Amino acid sequence: MVINKILSKDANERLARVKLIKPQLAAAIENYLTQLYREGKIKSLISDEELKFILLSMNSKREYRIIK
Repeated sequence: MVINKILSKDANERLARVKLIKPQLAAAIENYLTQLYREGKIKSLISDEELKFILLSMNSKREYRIIK
C-alpha cells in the first residue's frame, strides 16, 4: 500500500485512529496523499505533525449550518 511508504509510523497510527472515527475523512486524505505521491510531489516521509496540519486543513473545509 502506498500510504505505508509515505507516512511515518506515528502518522500512520494517527490515520488509523482517524479511520475508526471518520472513515470518509481518512479515505479523502489517503486519496490526496496517494495522488501527491504519484505526481512525485512527496519526496520524504510525512511526519505526524504534517499529517495533523493536513487533517486540520481538510476538516476545516466543511461548512456548518446552524438551524434555528
